[in-house]
Amino acid sequence: PYDIYAIGTQEANITEKDWVNSIKKALSIKHPGVQFNLVGTQSLMGIRIVVLVKSEHINKISCAEFSSVRTGVGGMVGNKGAAAVSFTFGSTNLAFVSCHLAARAERKIKRSQMYHDISRQLSLGKKSKFSTFDIPYRFHHLFWIGDLNYRLECKYTEVLDRLKVSDYASLLVHDQLAKERSEGRILYNFTEGHINFPPTYRYKRGSREEYIHIKYKPTGNVHNVPSYCDRILLHSLPQQEHRQTGYFSNLKYTASDHAPVVATYNVSTKLQYVSSRNSETTDHYPLDHHDSDNALKIRFTILEMKIKSSSPDRFCLKFYSYLLENIPCSRIAPRILHDYSEELGNLFPQELSLAKCDVSHWGPDHIPELHPILPNREYISNEYIYIQVVSQGAHDECFGQGILTMGDKVRQDQGVQPFRIFLTRGGEVCGEMRGKVCLSRTPPVREHRSFLDQLANPEWSTTSEPAAGITRPSSMASPCSSGSSKSSDSGRATHPSFSDTEHRS
Repeated sequence: PYDIYAIGTQEANITEKDWVNSIKKALSIKHPGVQFNLVGTQSLMGIRIVVLVKSEHINKISCAEFSSVRTGVGGMVGNKGAAAVSFTFGSTNLAFVSCHLAARAERKIKRSQMYHDISRQLSLGKKSKFSTFDIPYRFHHLFWIGDLNYRLECKYTEVLDRLKVSDYASLLVHDQLAKERSEGRILYNFTEGHINFPPTYRYKRGSREEYIHIKYKPTGNVHNVPSYCDRILLHSLPQQEHRQTGYFSNLKYTASDHAPVVATYNVSTKLQYVSSRNSETTDHYPLDHHDSDNALKIRFTILEMKIKSSSPDRFCLKFYSYLLENIPCSRIAPRILHDYSEELGNLFPQELSLAKCDVSHWGPDHIPELHPILPNREYISNEYIYIQVVSQGAHDECFGQGILTMGDKVRQDQGVQPFRIFLTRGGEVCGEMRGKVCLSRTPPVREHRSFLDQLANPEWSTTSEPAAGITRPSSMASPCSSGSSKSSDSGRATHPSFSDTEHRS
């Protein structure tokens, strides 16, 4: 059996208690002798999320949080919205969101707005030091499940013709969600498995051979093109391994006009770091040596930021990390370019629409040295530096945020390393940051070139790190101290359907 089961439902007509008992009963039949414990459940009218874990892992669960957001009429009605559960598995932060967005093909802008309202209002991870960051930054793995209600923008007869030959790829060209994601409007940097199954809506109840084209309502008839309304997506932080092992619809269940969707994953989990005293990564210094002038420190030698903003203020940077005890802040940066310039458009992908933006820069004297709690290369390589852009006049207002992975920046004797990350605000791309960073005991040798010359000819790498907000599929490096955990997530369902795998650690 899987280690974690997360079941999201919409328009549920069964009590929470009865639903949990039904899931446990189905699991006991499927996996006799294996016990499962309830991590938590959250409901919002008919929207529900239930998370269970194998009993052998229950002692690894902590910090469970629950939240829901209403996005129905006026933001007051719970027929649309989301229910969510988050928790820590060992040292890995996980979250599961079940949502139901606005129906009808013409309401895709409304669906996007609902998604952003849910992301902004979900009260998950509020106790962590990253509570001021967008929700994808707060969790190592965030699963988004539900009836997203995005439709196929093509004719009903065209869909039927493509289904006769199982040509799902041609249908997905017309998928609204795929278009919205590719244009950076929703679910930035989430991944979705390959869809190789027919549209999940709108079936004739009791059948999986016939779609119903017209929905008769007192207010007027609604024409429904068969569509992939029910979806499951995953957002993982950089360096966190994840592999989708299955994605399918359950055509055996016919009581609903939706076909339930199931996704299975193998995701990396972080273990509590335990240092090796004999490891070369300790650099021959005792672990309690971090207050010494000779301790390892993270140093930025130069930073340049391009960001969309209408603020007249200048910006400074805040640095967050599990590596740090406090939240260091940079000095206020001068702006190289205060006026907007179309020339900057060439520096960004065209779809990000960042042609007009302000530029700020920081030199080594403007950026504080970062002092890791544990000055150990192996420990540091598994963590992140979260960077938040704030204005000099309102330090609580965020104008952009990004995440810098340390894994490939702190290897032995690598010296100063270039990096480039994208910045997001409210889930939308708003800029980029480039710079150089190093992990060393002594400050790096300063370049003989002037600071302005370095900015004009920085010799920075053009390689970009994906931000929590940009869809850039890439291979993920496995953390040095990690196990792996398998989980299964179901979309719309009114009875559970599961498959087998094993746990590795």
